[in-house]
Parts: sequence; structure tokens; C-alpha cells
Amino acid sequence: MFEPEEVGNRYRKEYIDSIEEVLRLLSEDAAKRRTEYFQQNFPGNAEAVRSRLKEKLGWPLTQPRREIISMQKEYCGMLDGYGIYRIQYGLLHGIKFYGMLFLREDGTKRPLVIAQHGGLGTPEGIGGLYGSTGNYNDMVRRLLDLGANVFAPQLLIWDPQHYSVREQDAGGDVNEMRRPLDSMLQQVGSSMTAIEIHCIQCAVDHLTQESFSAPGHLGMAGLSYGGFYALYMAAVDTRINCALSSCFFNGRGPGLRAASDFIWGDSGNWFEDAEAALLVYPRRLRIQVAKRDQLLPFEGALKEYERFESLARELTGDDSWYLFDAFDGRHEFSPDDECLRWLMERC
Repeated sequence: MFEPEEVGNRYRKEYIDSIEEVLRLLSEDAAKRRTEYFQQNFPGNAEAVRSRLKEKLGWPLTQPRREIISMQKEYCGMLDGYGIYRIQYGLLHGIKFYGMLFLREDGTKRPLVIAQHGGLGTPEGIGGLYGSTGNYNDMVRRLLDLGANVFAPQLLIWDPQHYSVREQDAGGDVNEMRRPLDSMLQQVGSSMTAIEIHCIQCAVDHLTQESFSAPGHLGMAGLSYGGFYALYMAAVDTRINCALSSCFFNGRGPGLRAASDFIWGDSGNWFEDAEAALLVYPRRLRIQVAKRDQLLPFEGALKEYERFESLARELTGDDSWYLFDAFDGRHEFSPDDECLRWLMERC
């Protein structure tokens, strides 16, 4: 052996340390660039900024939304006095997207709230069809009790070990199922986020025209991954009057930077969570975080919120449209009904 293998470790360490330093410097520059972009364009050119976000997320948000091609609506039964339906939509290029609809079938037009599950979740699970709803703390039933009709979409983040729908996914984890698809979609100018926001928008197109929906009353609430979708759906779609994003909002530290959904090519120069939150203005936004969140650092959420609040006050001159809700809990939807009453009063 010419030399011990560890001799090169010094150089390998200096190499990786230098790349991390470059990343730090580029991230600082990107933060300045984002701030300058919003200072120059928001809120005066808000629609152009929204179009830029759609462009970064990718197709199909970059084109006009097409009509629903087909729809199948299946009555599943009654639970605790509300009707349950499974709706599958046939969308562009043959995408088949589904969700669960929960209705108080009394002939009353009610606000429609999109309730979005998080990682490993399903709409049936958060709706209580399997018993305990776990860390969702019965969010769907509580919304129904407060007078909403609820649509809960299925995202491509169910637990492949529990729901073995394809042999190639069985025994793996959600990242092994979702991330390769997302990476390949990004390679061709799309993303899972863009496709799923589009799918939810198409469902909203249909559901808000139904006789049970009160016109102009639409809200969205989500936990974790669902909090990501609640935030970015509200940023993209101005029909959302009020959004409650729970246990997601954060800075792009190692945890969130590792998930391809939360970063896109060049996105750091334009949008992180604070900028997406600004696009909800002048509608209503509640950012909910748990002080003992074991998955996403509370400190990262505080730092990103401080950045958002500073921009919001500077650019809108109005602090009445947003609320920061830090509750004493873990990675869960707050069990306090006050946050859902707040949502219902504003959607």
C-alpha cells in the first residue's frame, strides 16, 4: 500500500466543507434576491408573482385548467349523521384522482373545506372510517360539527407498507414511492406538487358548483404535508378564502431541503414559505406550529415566520390577515376547536 487510506480524509473533509460554505453563501444571496423581488413586485403585481410560482412548480399549472373528463361518485354510507361519498375524477392525460366527500345532507348550503392529510395518510383515515384518526385529532368530524361540508383528497403519500397497492412499492417507504416520480416529473417540467394542486383545483371546480356548497365560501386546512398543500394551494388559487397550514411552515433547513417536493429548480431565488404565504394576501392565513414538534424544528418555524411577518408588514401595511398559532403539542393538528372556528368564520 502506497499510503494509509485515511491520509486523504483531510482533503475530502475540506472539499465537502467548502461545498457547504458555497451553499451557505448562495442561500444568503437567494434570500436577498427573494426579498428584492417581492419589494419590487408585491402586492402591485401579485398576479405576475403568482404566475411565477406556478411556473416554478411546473406543468399543468402553467396552462389553462381543462374540464373534468369523467367523474364517478360512490355512496359509501352514513357515519355519525353525515353522508360519505368516494369521488374519482378523470383528468387530463388520463390522471385518476380521488377523494372522500363528507356531507351534512340536510339541504343546507354550507361552506366547503378541503381537509388535507399528511405523510402516510389517507382521506378515509382522517375521516374516521378506520376508527382513531391519530394525530389529526378528528379534524374532519370537528369541521362537520362546526357546519362545513368537507372534501378530503388522496395525495400520493400513503404508507406503501400498509397499503400495498403495487408490488414494486410493497415494503418500501413513502419516499421510495413518491420521490422518483417527482424527480422524473421535474425533469420534464412538472412536479407532483403541480399535478396534485391541479387535481385539487379540478375537484373544487366541480364541488363548488354542487347544490350543497355555499357560493364563495371555500377554505382549506392541512397537517404536515397537508399543511404544505394548504399553504401552496392558497398561494396559487385565489378561490381559497382562508387557509390553515398546520405543522409545516418552516425554513429550508436540512429536513425540508431533503424533500424534493419542497424545493424546485431555482425556487430558492424566488419562493420559500414566507413568500408563498405573502401570496395569500388579502385573504386569510393561519400558520399553526407545535412547540414540541418532533419532525420539524419549532425554532425554524419561528425564524421563517419572523421573516414573513417583517415582509408582510412592510409590503401590505396590514397585520389583520394572518395569524401565527404556536400551541403546546407535538406533530399534530391542534385539538383546540378555536382554530377551526376561526377558519369557518373566515371561509
